[in-house]
Amino acid sequence: MLIVIYICANAIARDQCNDETARAVIKRQVESVMCGVPSQYMAQLTGEAGVKEGEYARVRCIMR
Repeated sequence: MLIVIYICANAIARDQCNDETARAVIKRQVESVMCGVPSQYMAQLTGEAGVKEGEYARVRCIMR
């Protein structure tokens, strides 16, 4: 499964948060994960890519 995390400004509607509108896009291939469980992807949200004030993270899981 591929986990894609988009970091977008609050001003961007959730359905418009994508590769083009996100400040940061994090993609990770994982072997087993339950999509939407925060503990599975919180470690990816550190440093520069982390969610800052006035932003949110949108998580997508893609079966591969």
